[in-house]
Amino acid sequence: MKVTVREGVSADITPMVTMGKRMHEESVFAKFNWNDAKVTQFGKLAVSRDDTCFYVAEVDGVRAGMIVGALVPYYFGDDLQLGEYLWYVAPEYRGTSAGIRLVKKFIEFGKAHDVKEVCMGVSTGITPDTTGKLLQRLGFDSIGGIFKYGVGA
Repeated sequence: MKVTVREGVSADITPMVTMGKRMHEESVFAKFNWNDAKVTQFGKLAVSRDDTCFYVAEVDGVRAGMIVGALVPYYFGDDLQLGEYLWYVAPEYRGTSAGIRLVKKFIEFGKAHDVKEVCMGVSTGITPDTTGKLLQRLGFDSIGGIFKYGVGA
């Protein structure tokens, strides 16, 4: 089994929108609407902006996962952080090195842009315990939690 990670390109947008919909349906966000056009526009921005990264994991040449994030300054100063918008590996490819390789590539992007921190969360509700443990094995510190208060949901 050959696992590779590469930079996302325009040709990846449509297949990754499909994968994003799978992620949405599997997640706690499934109760909220999905907008293909909006997600497609997000993909176009992800492949075109220098402050944004978009990586695709492939297993034996098949798209298996993705990670997207952006460089953002802290609200209180000029130092940069790399924040993750999404990180997803399709269920049939979990347990391969795809997820780990995506995170490592994400960290490399942050280091190349002199960020002070790389920030990732587990907000989808998809395997939060195992995902959190994986991030900790990769050197991330757990510093809190995500709390939600539904209004009209």
